[in-house]
Amino acid sequence: MSMMQMLLGAGGGVPFEMSGGNNNGAGYEYTFGGTTYRVHTFLSNGTLTVTGEGEYEALLVGGGGGGHYNGGGGGGGGVIYVGGGTGGAKTISAGTYNIVIGQGGDTEGDYSNQSYSVDATNDGGSSTFDGYTATGGGSGSGSSGSNVQPRPGANGGGKADYSSPATVTGTAPALPGGDTHGASYGGYTGGSWINNGTYYISGAGAGAGGSASTTQDASSGSTGGVGKQIAWTTLKALTGTGDNTTGLYWGGGGGAHSNYAYAQGGDGGAGGGGAGGGGATNGPGAGGSGLNQGRGDPTGLASNSTSAGDGGANTGGGGGAPMLHNSSGVGGVGGSGIVIIRYVV
Repeated sequence: MSMMQMLLGAGGGVPFEMSGGNNNGAGYEYTFGGTTYRVHTFLSNGTLTVTGEGEYEALLVGGGGGGHYNGGGGGGGGVIYVGGGTGGAKTISAGTYNIVIGQGGDTEGDYSNQSYSVDATNDGGSSTFDGYTATGGGSGSGSSGSNVQPRPGANGGGKADYSSPATVTGTAPALPGGDTHGASYGGYTGGSWINNGTYYISGAGAGAGGSASTTQDASSGSTGGVGKQIAWTTLKALTGTGDNTTGLYWGGGGGAHSNYAYAQGGDGGAGGGGAGGGGATNGPGAGGSGLNQGRGDPTGLASNSTSAGDGGANTGGGGGAPMLHNSSGVGGVGGSGIVIIRYVV
């Protein structure tokens, strides 16, 4: 399609425009790589209205999986970049398009409820637009109960006991049949439970850009897997201000914990992963960077250092997992997903 068709619309004289999402539906204009775009960002469910016909690119991120008390970190949400495939930008016609934003997975368990199950409600939800579905990250495992295995999701949750299987691997979001415009990111493996002979370290969640780390060092918990960096999703593109040189990360895995009383919690993966809970002295790790940084403590109270962090809102980051035997420790919920759409102006 020529630039003139994009500007005037293939239907003959109708300007190609979009409305909906942030900034009261107007989106934000920014220049990247010498080209000026308008960007519409959806942080919650909504509709995109298109006039004319033209080409767009989009990013879809599913919600992050939940992390659990004495359990594993949640997996980061899956990522789809429409325009990242061999077919490049995708044509869209005039009309109204529904957009659904996947919610983060719930957290389970606390000091008074150490035996619990995990299920689909602990996985992140799917984000959808124009036939594409970015699936959510998998729940971290529990440690005891009737149904405690980590869940695979788009990226696997972390493991927190010695039962089989040792790890779970996610499945990257599927593209529509025959589609050449999209590129899908995910399918990484959550961390395993480690017993170093004295202490144990639970598994962190995988991210949309890499599997979770494992460590034998009980002085720190495991770090969540890195999310997927998309170069054009700068802070300025999404908010109209700020940095316009560094693309943000999406779908970071949730960090995990050690049962060593003085341990530092594991960091969340870049892309909004929540931090693992720490011991009574050193506290939680750092939340993963992103549009909204993953949390190091969902209560916001420094004295409650044994809690894990939530995944960052609208990053698809997995929730962190807190350590055992602390009455104040709670797990982190997964971060919600996002849909971002841009087109040339």
